[in-house]
Amino acid sequence: MNMYSKKWGGYQKSLFIVLFLVFPLLTPKVSFPAEAAQKRIDKKDLLLKFKKGETVQGVVIQGPDLIEIMKITDDDIRIEGSTIEGGLDFSNLPTVKNQIQIMDSEIRMNRDNFYAVEAENTHFSKRVFFLKTVFSGKVDFAGATFGEEAVFLGATFRGQTYFSFTTFHKFVSFLAAVFENRLMLRMIDVREYADFRDAVIGQLDFDST
Repeated sequence: MNMYSKKWGGYQKSLFIVLFLVFPLLTPKVSFPAEAAQKRIDKKDLLLKFKKGETVQGVVIQGPDLIEIMKITDDDIRIEGSTIEGGLDFSNLPTVKNQIQIMDSEIRMNRDNFYAVEAENTHFSKRVFFLKTVFSGKVDFAGATFGEEAVFLGATFRGQTYFSFTTFHKFVSFLAAVFENRLMLRMIDVREYADFRDAVIGQLDFDST
């Protein structure tokens, strides 16, 4: 088997996994409560739900609580139809051992620095899914490494978004994503395949990749 066939076979496997996991997005489902009706959940209850393998739905989550949970457990993080306040700051979490699936949710910025996600030089060892997620603030994945599939299907990036010196070891998808502000792609390393089909980019800052 030649090198091309091996790469194509690996891509097909990754694509099948992604389609299997995001299939629920393509099927009708019940709408979750508007923000006014969402209840806040504390860190203890949040951790308990993840320990049970449950999907957290229709709640308001404090971003720092979520980061603290990822520091002490490698349980899957599954969130749907919720609001994450205060941003997600991975600065003190160099390696994320959790699989992350955040769907139909909004990640609001930290009002001190206007970042919705700070993940500079962070290593994500498992699959990461931000499906139809709204990033309400700047997003920084500069120098980050994604060890498995990274999927931003239908995501909306409202602030400046940085993917500089970022490494994707597996399939990465920005299918139908919307970048309302500047997208910076500088010296990124994609080992398998990147999908930007139907993506809308307000301003692209691109350097040799």
